[in-house]
Amino acid sequence: RGLGDVYKRQGQWFMLDEAETLELFTGLRTDFVALSLASYLADLTDATAQAEDTSQLLRLLLNALYALSVLHKPPQLVKPAFELRLMCLSGYRPELEGCAKCGKVEMENGWLVPAHGELYCEDCPRPDGLPVDKAVLEAMRYAIDAAPKRIFAFRLDDEALRRLGSVCEAYLLYELDRGFA
Repeated sequence: RGLGDVYKRQGQWFMLDEAETLELFTGLRTDFVALSLASYLADLTDATAQAEDTSQLLRLLLNALYALSVLHKPPQLVKPAFELRLMCLSGYRPELEGCAKCGKVEMENGWLVPAHGELYCEDCPRPDGLPVDKAVLEAMRYAIDAAPKRIFAFRLDDEALRRLGSVCEAYLLYELDRGFA
């Protein structure tokens, strides 16, 4: 809808001769924090996009921009959910179904080990990892498995959002092995 002809030119480049804007995300213009986060999310998307198929990544980015601009979801919720889902779409899905050692699914506290992408419960010996509690683990499981338009449809208190943000950012930075300014 609203697109002209798309044609391939010079190897990997695709050209578009006409387009129409469908959403301007005007809410981002009035909120500096949301605008800054949107820029960061776009940088992450660019850093992980492969030439073959970017449709899921672009859908994730558009859903995040919509959540920030239109739904006014808190940036502290959008950022970690986006980071985690982006890692999944990029082939770095952490194994959060249960403890990698004993298989325990329900746990009050555990550890996510970025080097292996594995979860360990508090009772099992593990390599160094990122601490996760029940609320953070449930939010991470939700963000990984939710339908694309529902990724940001969960709630946590401010302290749990801070912990979630810390774990998801550390996981992303470990897996991508680079920083973002």
